[in-house]
Amino acid sequence: MDLHTKHLIDKFVKREISKEEFVEGLPSNLKNNSNEFRNFLLEIIKSKNPEDLQNALTIMWLLRKEKEQNDILNELIIQNWHTRHEDIIHELQKQKNPKSIPYIKEAMQSKYDYLVSFGTGIRQFISQCGHALSSIGTKEAIKVIEDLSKSNDPIMRDEMLYRLSKINNVGNYTRNYDFDN
Repeated sequence: MDLHTKHLIDKFVKREISKEEFVEGLPSNLKNNSNEFRNFLLEIIKSKNPEDLQNALTIMWLLRKEKEQNDILNELIIQNWHTRHEDIIHELQKQKNPKSIPYIKEAMQSKYDYLVSFGTGIRQFISQCGHALSSIGTKEAIKVIEDLSKSNDPIMRDEMLYRLSKINNVGNYTRNYDFDN
């Protein structure tokens, strides 16, 4: 990511410039050319620079290019070199794209170090992934939840049983937070 774009993001994050000024200051190839923006994201993924990824995601959301990048977001949700999984799963939940199902399933079963370091990070992420699958709502998505409700991982099983109770409008499942210790 070039210094101009980094400086622009820094000014925007510090609220020194408005969203409009930020977008206006971006290079025209990022704003106006979907292929160029895609290449911009792919280069950042290739470099595996977490800070650049965070900045690129900010740009993507401000330019409202997230739906065009569903396949890239799917790939990013299963990558372990960054810490934006929660932001990405929220976006995938909003998009409700069935193509995301296998990626969400894989991400749910991964143990990202930064989530492990937070006491409830893994449970929270698994819960968000289950919610995303539920939002997609296809038979395939619900089947993943059902399958993972039989997992040997007690947190996974607990969260997916809870999610199934919500899907089935029973809502009487009580999570067991003792598994978090």
